[in-house]
Amino acid sequence: MVTPPIVSASLPFDAPSYFAQSRDVCVVYDTARRFVYANPAACGLLGWDAEGLVGKSPRDLYGDRAASIEQCVERAFSSGEIVQVVHKIRGSAGAVAYIDTSYTPVRGADGSVSFVVSLGRDMTDTSARWRELEDTVARRTRDLTAMESRFDVLLRNLQIGLVIRGPRGDMRFVNRRALEMLGMTEAQMHGRAPNDPGWAMLSEDGKPLPPDQSPMARALGKGEAVSPMIIGVDRPKIGDRVWLLVSVMVQRDQADVVEQYVATLSDVTEAQKATRALAEREETFRLLAESISDVFWMTDANGNTLVYVSPAYETVWGRQRSELYERRFQFLDAIHPDDRAVVVEAMPLQELGRYDIDYRVVRPDGTIRWVRDRAYPVKDASGQVVRVVGLASDITELRAASELIRRQAEALRELSTPLVPIGHGVLAMPIVGVLDSARARQVLETLLEGIVRHAAEVVILDVTGVGVVDAQVASALVAATQAARLLGAEVLLTGLRPDVAHTIVGLGLDLGTLVTRSTLEMGIRWALSERKRGKNVHSRK
Repeated sequence: MVTPPIVSASLPFDAPSYFAQSRDVCVVYDTARRFVYANPAACGLLGWDAEGLVGKSPRDLYGDRAASIEQCVERAFSSGEIVQVVHKIRGSAGAVAYIDTSYTPVRGADGSVSFVVSLGRDMTDTSARWRELEDTVARRTRDLTAMESRFDVLLRNLQIGLVIRGPRGDMRFVNRRALEMLGMTEAQMHGRAPNDPGWAMLSEDGKPLPPDQSPMARALGKGEAVSPMIIGVDRPKIGDRVWLLVSVMVQRDQADVVEQYVATLSDVTEAQKATRALAEREETFRLLAESISDVFWMTDANGNTLVYVSPAYETVWGRQRSELYERRFQFLDAIHPDDRAVVVEAMPLQELGRYDIDYRVVRPDGTIRWVRDRAYPVKDASGQVVRVVGLASDITELRAASELIRRQAEALRELSTPLVPIGHGVLAMPIVGVLDSARARQVLETLLEGIVRHAAEVVILDVTGVGVVDAQVASALVAATQAARLLGAEVLLTGLRPDVAHTIVGLGLDLGTLVTRSTLEMGIRWALSERKRGKNVHSRK
């Protein structure tokens, strides 16, 4: 049912003509602050009694809840100005309605305010959406505040140092980790500019770094980001030095104006120490490898790529190392043709640790050097071969010395067992020194070769120079005698001293039919006289 409007005949204008069809709530108050008109929209929304409303005040309807309405009506009458407000009113169905209301004063002929027209628009749905929006904004503001708080905690406890400065270098933020790395307090950081002479910094090579060359100072000076660089920082209070990896980012606004500089700091002290220790070891290795005369070389696990070869290669091979780096197997070209196939065949033994070979190298000038080449595998913790290292030694002089020693030894052996022709068919062998088993074999070999070569019938073994005659020496003499007889020669033993004869008797040795004489001279005379008379010396007992 449509509620009829409330209207008073005292209105100076035809209110129903203006507001009867309006969806907005329209109420008119007289100077007594009482209702004189309410349109159907007002009666329908608020459930007012159309007949009993005229002459009543808002307090008559709402009691103390009408205070805000009364205040607005009063202000409009007293000030003569429009009053704008949103009323929260409980409607006829008990639902709360939000009415966006304007109180407009209407003046009479005398210029005084005689009526106040209240026009209100139901903003309940809009207010609900606005309140929802407000709630959303409030909730998101709280979330953002909490997030900022958590982010601040995160930044302050981040294990990477963080320093933020404004466009002019003013300190805006520094976290706990950065303070620890720099050995400073937050107050000290705020009081020190990036180019302050108080900074004690070093460049990566250990040289002093001027303050204006620090990462942050460089970024501020050029307005550009600084790529990661390693700097050393002395911390006087702690008494140590830390190495930091520092980079600086530049944050700009939409107009490309610098807003702030953000520096990140990472402690790389241990890594820097390890790097320096490794560099020192590499330098020591380089000095060692480049100082020795042997050729030190290193390849990958497969032996296909040359990792390193020492400068001695150029001395031994007579060729440039650069050529070997370009062609891994270029060294084979210099190996003597007669040795090359053997070297190639042995190369698979390198990663097995069984590569040890001698070969000749032909230098560009035609000279030949003897080389001993050895290789060993280098394995990682899992036992896999990761490198093959080798050592090639120039053994030319060593081989020459060994050959000289061999020849000298051979000459000494010949001198130690000389076989001297005395006459036709007669040989003499003076023996000097110790007659051990090795020398006994040599005596026997020389004796037998001499008998055959000279067709000797008599051989004189003179033991005058033998210091000690024992069972071993006697056995050797008996063996020589027997072997000589098998070749048709008689052995004559000379130079037996009395003490030697006593030793032989004491040992119970039987020299059999061996002919003896006391001196070499007597032995030679006997042998020549017997040979001259043409007697058969084999028949002598």
